[in-house]
Amino acid sequence: MPRVIPFDSDYIQKVLKRIKKKNDQVKQIVLGNYSSERYRDIVVFNSSNSDDFSTLGRLIGKNTHLTKLSVKEDNLIALDASNRDFYDGLTRNSSINDLFLSNRRLLGEVAEGILRVYKEKNSLTRLVIVGANLRNGSGHTTLVTTLQRCTNLIQISLSSCNINDEILLPIVEAIRGRTSLEKLHLNNNRIRRAGSTALAALLEDTNCNVTHLHLNQNRIDNEGMTAIANSLANNTSLRTLDLHHNSISSKEPFCNVLCNTTSINSIHSSNHTLENLMLYPGNLSNREGPELQSLLKMNKTKNKRQVAIRKVLKYNPNMDMEPYFADWISDDDD
Repeated sequence: MPRVIPFDSDYIQKVLKRIKKKNDQVKQIVLGNYSSERYRDIVVFNSSNSDDFSTLGRLIGKNTHLTKLSVKEDNLIALDASNRDFYDGLTRNSSINDLFLSNRRLLGEVAEGILRVYKEKNSLTRLVIVGANLRNGSGHTTLVTTLQRCTNLIQISLSSCNINDEILLPIVEAIRGRTSLEKLHLNNNRIRRAGSTALAALLEDTNCNVTHLHLNQNRIDNEGMTAIANSLANNTSLRTLDLHHNSISSKEPFCNVLCNTTSINSIHSSNHTLENLMLYPGNLSNREGPELQSLLKMNKTKNKRQVAIRKVLKYNPNMDMEPYFADWISDDDD
């Protein structure tokens, strides 16, 4: 573990000098920590003097190598919403596209100010917020308007943010139809049935390209889980779905959507994309059962025509299709 000490003026000046030099090895700046550990690609900064943050902002505005900004807001001492030099510097910066915000209480004025900057810039590709209570204060509104304007996001992670269904619905609406979005993490919140239904509608959208959806440690019940499972019937993008530590007691909806055995045509048009499904904590392979695990394993084959044929053969063993599709179902393609 790195030593934790208050920064003195000499250390602060060394950090500012590293930013000023525009060293192309320095990619990330962390605000709000007191760690004095020296990293090659990270600078850690905090100060009890607002002028130091003003200087930092001006230097960030001229730096073209920084790509990530991390802010531990509840540890900041001298940075507030009135420091125009800092926020103007962020506005001028052209390289930062990855934003991490954390707070043990709520999304405060510093985080809101930073979100407003990137709402106007529309340069973010990754946004992570951890531990900020979005049910208190104005942070939720600021977040939603930022998500509406940030159309290039590839990953959104809102973990441990006390998000309930009421908070989630406008968030989902703000990101609906985004073809760029690939990863959505909403773990450790308070999402229930209505939120699950909204997420199901998101997955059903033909423009949805989300490949990873993490909903572990919420309050999703069997009906909410079923809505999400059914939304995957025509979804060809989602590969990983994490639902463990919810109020789920059935896996049948996923068995049905991965292989609808009503007819050969329904098997052929089942979901052949979902590869990783976490429903229960602990030993997942045992608890999810052999049938579901078998279907998920089949879906890991890249050639989805092969997946469809294998499922047809699995549930229609007397049907002699193999001579026609022998070249498609070679084990070499697994």
